[in-house]
Amino acid sequence: MPRLDGIATVEKMRLSRNFTPVLFLSVHSDLHIIRQAIHVGGNGYLLKCCSINDLVEAIDKVSNGEDHFCPEVLQLTDTLKKKRDVNTGLVGDLTSREWQVLKMLADDMTNEEIANELSISIRTIEGYRLSLKNKLQVNSLAGIVKFAYRNGYCE
Repeated sequence: MPRLDGIATVEKMRLSRNFTPVLFLSVHSDLHIIRQAIHVGGNGYLLKCCSINDLVEAIDKVSNGEDHFCPEVLQLTDTLKKKRDVNTGLVGDLTSREWQVLKMLADDMTNEEIANELSISIRTIEGYRLSLKNKLQVNSLAGIVKFAYRNGYCE
């Protein structure tokens, strides 16, 4: 198997339903690459020129379910901080867990299957679905799935 870059590796992880938090550490400050990293499910992005303290802080945040982007990356565009895509609207308020549930719902998984996969209760999944509907401004599961596919968050 040929070697994969970080973006392809994370994309492959997410397609296999591996939702381990990912922090990208890169020399690339190209906006296109940063957007790709976020699109495939990266939870943070640091440039290799960051300090050891910045790296430790980012690892701590990402491992605790928060997103983290270094100041240099945030300066490239304020849309990165909120994961705003001009064509998709604001989705930056979604937590890492909500992203997981969104992708699993779009993959036609039931609440019970998602709960088993994530080792949480069905009631908690129902809460995530309600939260997704509110944040994405849709009225149904079909709206959530339609949003995910239309905006390229799922294949």
